[in-house]
Amino acid sequence: MPVLLLLLGLLAPRVILCLAWCGGVFNDVWSSFLWPLLGFIFLPYTTLAYGLSHAYGDGVEGIWLVVFIVAVLMDFGTHGSSASKSRRRRASMR
Repeated sequence: MPVLLLLLGLLAPRVILCLAWCGGVFNDVWSSFLWPLLGFIFLPYTTLAYGLSHAYGDGVEGIWLVVFIVAVLMDFGTHGSSASKSRRRRASMR
């Protein structure tokens, strides 16, 4: 189950986060609603990896640490690529 969620999460992490949250997968992961909400908005891959590591593993250790690091890099990559595209778009408009 967690492997399927991770694979689908590569395509649409925010959709999978919503489905996993509504399905009760993340019930015991966070004590507050603030952190998953901020993660949903700003770092969806990292939030999904963190939630799955605590729901299906013993936390962020072992293979889940690797998954977590890859998720952080993917989040940074998506933010960096969107900034780069916007800079190119502004330069081409001049």
